[in-house]
Amino acid sequence: MSPEALGTIILGLSTLAGLIYSLSKLVSEPINKLDKSVSAFTVQVEILSKNISKIEDDVKAQEAHDQESHARMWTKHNEHDSRLNEHEKRIGYLENRKEK
Repeated sequence: MSPEALGTIILGLSTLAGLIYSLSKLVSEPINKLDKSVSAFTVQVEILSKNISKIEDDVKAQEAHDQESHARMWTKHNEHDSRLNEHEKRIGYLENRKEK
């Protein structure tokens, strides 16, 4: 092989190696940035999911508390309603007794 051909092959291989390196850098940098962005997004979604779960648990606990409170209030309301009815019956009895 002649020295010119050998030089041309070496020059061509060097250019090819440089082109491959440049293309790999050109492609790998955006992929690495995308990978970092996706990882950060995944972490944020996991944090958001945990926060939503906590809020759902808090809402369920508040609903249970509210149901218990409402049940107690309705029980008291019914007791007062019964006492009021009994009181009105007694007043009616007393009024009818005086009229006779």
